[in-house]
Amino acid sequence: MRLIFSLSIVSLIIFSLSSCGASRQAKQLAYHNELLNRIANSDLPADKKLDALGQSFTNMMGESLKILNPKKGVAYVKKYDQQNSAAIDKIIAQVSKSQGGMGTLEKIGFGAKVIQMPWTKDLVDLVPKFKRKFNQIKFIMGLTNKVSGGLLKLGGKAIGL
Repeated sequence: MRLIFSLSIVSLIIFSLSSCGASRQAKQLAYHNELLNRIANSDLPADKKLDALGQSFTNMMGESLKILNPKKGVAYVKKYDQQNSAAIDKIIAQVSKSQGGMGTLEKIGFGAKVIQMPWTKDLVDLVPKFKRKFNQIKFIMGLTNKVSGGLLKLGGKAIGL
């Protein structure tokens, strides 16, 4: 009788922990979606938009790396991509467009701002870990290259790299 009681308690704990993880992930995804859509449709300056995108993306990468099961990590990244792809593309296009009208010195200043943004170091640290964990999944590599390439390319373009 004690064994059955103990097993049912353990099962209940495992079930509640897994549902807590799923609800936490759903809240995180909702936050990213709300933030990116609000930023994409705002009149904020390009550096603020880029900062918000970079912060959201590096946060998502860190969150997905904390998920122990790679299949669940992939599902999390897929949901992030499905929910935010249009907003990410819009933000990258807006930032690229704003750079088109900048002079050389303005581009250098913009690049310096990008390099100093708090998420830049995190992005550089997380991309190799992210690629190692999810290397087998082609779409994740595409998303990682699109966003990190867009973020770093815009900053590098601004400083003449």
